[in-house]
Amino acid sequence: MKHTFALVAVVGLALTLTACDSKDGGVAQPAASSSTAAPTSSANPADSPEAVTWADNFCGSLAPLAALANVQPPDIKPGDIAGAHKVLSDMFGKFVPPLDGAVEGLKGLGPAPIKDGDAAKQTLLAALTPVRDEAKAAQEKFDKSKKTDRQAILDAAQSFEKIGGEMQAFDPSKSLNNTPELDALAAKAPKCKALGI
Repeated sequence: MKHTFALVAVVGLALTLTACDSKDGGVAQPAASSSTAAPTSSANPADSPEAVTWADNFCGSLAPLAALANVQPPDIKPGDIAGAHKVLSDMFGKFVPPLDGAVEGLKGLGPAPIKDGDAAKQTLLAALTPVRDEAKAAQEKFDKSKKTDRQAILDAAQSFEKIGGEMQAFDPSKSLNNTPELDALAAKAPKCKALGI
């Protein structure tokens, strides 16, 4: 599943907003995520209904990210601080819930009945959790800012640019490629097919 849409949207936003000011600012790096892989169970055959259901739920947990495909770079005039503040607030509302939904969905999956299934889940959690946490932290900080705070707008735009870069690198199909059993199950799972995984 490709996520170029995320990078296009947020970079377009960042470039538009930074035109409001030429001042550069650093972007804080998210804290490293520490995940411990859950024990993997091989009690069920790889092609069992239980295994297909788990794979379907695995892909279904990523479904909220599909909403990001509808995110488009906003049309903001340079210097329109009030307009930029409103658009950024709306953008946070579009980005944070899908990221949060995907992370919580993955966390809610039960133990995988296939080899390396839990490892694949943990790989995705390790990639998505820091992005989700960074987006939520940036949203909370921005929500506390004044609508006339130019620096807050620039900081938020830079956060979106960084989040976009991290989402650009995110590719759940890599986890499937490293887990042949899960890859095979994805071909049978409706939600995986719907996402193009």
